[in-house]
Formats: sequence, structure tokens, C-alpha cells
Amino acid sequence: ADGNDDEGNHLMSHGSRQWGVIIGVVLIAVLVGVGVVRLASATPPRTCDGGAASPSLLDAILLSGTLRVGTPGDYAPYSKWHAGRPAGVDVQLVEELARHLGVGVAFVNTTWHSLVDDQRAGRFDLAVGGITNTLQRQKLVAFARTLEEGGKMVLFRSDQARGWAGLPNA
Repeated sequence: ADGNDDEGNHLMSHGSRQWGVIIGVVLIAVLVGVGVVRLASATPPRTCDGGAASPSLLDAILLSGTLRVGTPGDYAPYSKWHAGRPAGVDVQLVEELARHLGVGVAFVNTTWHSLVDDQRAGRFDLAVGGITNTLQRQKLVAFARTLEEGGKMVLFRSDQARGWAGLPNA
């Protein structure tokens, strides 16, 4: 897979309406859980001196009508820029979340080197693209729950499988 095919784009299309709804709800719950989103209440939040608290990120997204999403877009099947637009599993999840929020999505191209700095500078509201949760990044930004765990794997021909049988999960 060189990222030019649509291997990630079909993953949510097969019996996926319920899956998309579940993912959207989970992402919203995670945003609430990490304190990024404040749920609406009858009384506006106040600071300790009695002033009005600043709006939450969710409030800002809803007011602007746009969820701004940063992605390096070079890591298929999660997010890969193709013809000026990202595609992939993470892109589909974000689009489903935006649909549930009733807002549009604006994708912002970033790099792995500047990803955290760009997010902290407010260039986008959240970032996607198969981002690894590292201790260094945890010190600077909040992470949602891990949706998939993966890693580097050995690839071998199926007729050689017996030779690798002693490895865990082989």
C-alpha cells in the first residue's frame, strides 16, 4: 500500500453507520473526559473571581461551525494526503464526529516535527493521523483513548509460517 489506494476509506463503509455513531459518541466522551469539552449547563461557568469563564473548545467549534483538524497526512491507512485532501480511517472518524456535532471540517496540513507546537499554538482543534502516544507528547497535549494498538511486524511468505511458529502470535 503506497497510500494512493483507498484501503482506509472502505473500512467504515461496510455496515458502518452504527460503528460511526459509536465512534462519534466515544470521541465526544473522550473530549469531555480529558477536559477539552465542557458540557452545557443551566448556569454559565464562572472563574474564582466571579467573572465568566472562557468558552470550552467545544463551544468555540460550535460557534465557528468548523472543526479544525491537523494531520501530517503521510501515514496510511490513518491519514494520507491525496489530491489536496486527506483520506483514511482517522479522517473518516473526524468527519463522522463533525457530522454529529453539526459542523464542517477543515483539515490543516502539519508535519510530525511541528505537530505538537502547531496544536498548542491553536492552528487546529485536534490532530489525527496514527499519532503515537508518547510520554514526551503527554507532557504537552492530552490524548484520547487509544483506538488501535499496532507496531512493526515481520512479514514472511505463508509457506514459511512453520519456521516462525515459535514466535508469540505467529
